[in-house]
Amino acid sequence: MHDGEYLSRTVNRRTYETAELVRAAIDGVMRKASAAGMLGSGNTLMSFRQETLRVFGEQFREAAQFVYNLTERNEGEPANVLGFYAERTSGLIMQHIRDASMRLGMPEHSVAGEVARIETLLQELRSQLLDDFAHGMMGSSKMKKDPVVSIALNQAHSPGAVQQVGFGTFSQSAFTKQHHMLVEALDAALRSDEFSALAEQDKDAYKDVADVLRDEASKTQPDDAKLKRWGERLVQLGKEIGIPAATAAIRAVLKDIFGA
Repeated sequence: MHDGEYLSRTVNRRTYETAELVRAAIDGVMRKASAAGMLGSGNTLMSFRQETLRVFGEQFREAAQFVYNLTERNEGEPANVLGFYAERTSGLIMQHIRDASMRLGMPEHSVAGEVARIETLLQELRSQLLDDFAHGMMGSSKMKKDPVVSIALNQAHSPGAVQQVGFGTFSQSAFTKQHHMLVEALDAALRSDEFSALAEQDKDAYKDVADVLRDEASKTQPDDAKLKRWGERLVQLGKEIGIPAATAAIRAVLKDIFGA
């Protein structure tokens, strides 16, 4: 039997993580556009739309797979929890987009139509993905429980279980000494030959998470839970996509901050 509170708590956390990933992607679009002198271009708004739909779609499918792995159901409580995730995440995402669009230096009436279009497309994608889940589908394939993820979930609920990636307790003094090294390790990872050799979709996924972690690591007083969560996520992702040297360097700094 799954823990209903655990399901709700974890999916709720993913709500904010997804919105944060979209914010990081939007900020990345703005940095590139600004560097190219095209911040006030319609192409920037088009990139907002593309990145929003890409990240939301990827993260929704990940959340849907988690829900199905945990419950083995696609109706009732699991569907309701996932529906809340989709609706709440969409609202947070649109807040980010509205805020970002007002920093483009374009007249409000020039961006209002595109922002409305993004919201409409996001709602359509949300409805489509929830409909797929309700019918047991993931894209064109029937949903099935992921045995690897299931093992990890079982371990997470077992006494004395050891997580595949995990750090200890946050130390502010260690962070104060090491946070510059963490930022440097993240920057080095994104400049590395390992990263350059990745497929574009893997680059985008890794950079999205690295940007969120870098933002938190750049703060004088970070949210230690967020720093740990995104650090663990980046280390795991680095292992999965195959950048061992960069992953080892980042993990070493995180171990100094949190302990093993």
